[in-house]
Amino acid sequence: AEVTTVSPRNDEDQRPRRSSMRGQKIGCMEDLFALVRRFGEEYDERLWQREADVITTTGFSPAQVAQFREVFVETDVDGNDFLDEHETRHALEEIVSRRMVKGLDERLAKRWFQKDNRQRGVDFSTLLQLIKEAMG
Repeated sequence: AEVTTVSPRNDEDQRPRRSSMRGQKIGCMEDLFALVRRFGEEYDERLWQREADVITTTGFSPAQVAQFREVFVETDVDGNDFLDEHETRHALEEIVSRRMVKGLDERLAKRWFQKDNRQRGVDFSTLLQLIKEAMG
């Protein structure tokens, strides 16, 4: 079975490409590397698309998204692109202390604890959703 994916490598190269690696035997290391690379590209594409969808849904401006991303990256101490409970608390405190969004304080904390995000971690898209939900 073939799978069609689209890669956001650059604005000009948005053509679908076919992955015919599924179900095939891996004959050499080059095939394995190609499979791993393809998996990484498809995973990155899904993350990129989810993030783009969340940004559109929340209606945050590019400047706001850049500010939130800056806090996210600064707070993601281990660099795994997910915030654990401690990192999320720190990120939310930073967003509130920098007054990036007015009226966020206790509402933001309540949204955090209402969701089951503490166990699975928070990626950037989820952080944007938490902020938007807390805004009301």
